[in-house]
Amino acid sequence: MTLADFSQIFAVLAVQMRFTDADEVTIRAYFDVLKDIEPEFVQWAAESMARRGGSEGDQPHWFPKSSEWRAAARRIEADRSRELRARLRQLPEPACRACEDTGWAPCGQGVRRCSCDAIRRLEVLGRRPFPALPEHVEPPDLGSFERVRAMVRPLVEQATIRPLRLPEGNQ
Repeated sequence: MTLADFSQIFAVLAVQMRFTDADEVTIRAYFDVLKDIEPEFVQWAAESMARRGGSEGDQPHWFPKSSEWRAAARRIEADRSRELRARLRQLPEPACRACEDTGWAPCGQGVRRCSCDAIRRLEVLGRRPFPALPEHVEPPDLGSFERVRAMVRPLVEQATIRPLRLPEGNQ
């Protein structure tokens, strides 16, 4: 993320939170704290804070501290990672056959990070859609099962059990 990218995100949140006296020094100070976080998470955190109020604690309508913004961005990253893992567990087959969606592929006598790790990261960042879940399949009609059971029941009741006869000499 560049300072120019961050300045645009900061400016929108500052206007929404009525923090109109922010200057370049303030923007740079916030950027220094947030520059190592992907811009998608910083943006989503800003949108979340604009909806609920920026600062935590007694004054939620105030502009958030840089540490609060950072914590919100990290929470969003963790939430999206959990959502992706849950989605992968719901798939009928693993999305990646090499690692079976663990992120670790066999390599000789050990393991290595799987190549799908880059794809999963793009999904968490929202640059690529999450894997699609299969459409919901309706359970079988239980009424038809009961009809078959009703047809088979008389046949089972009429069957007689004959004693098992063992061949001569095996007694």
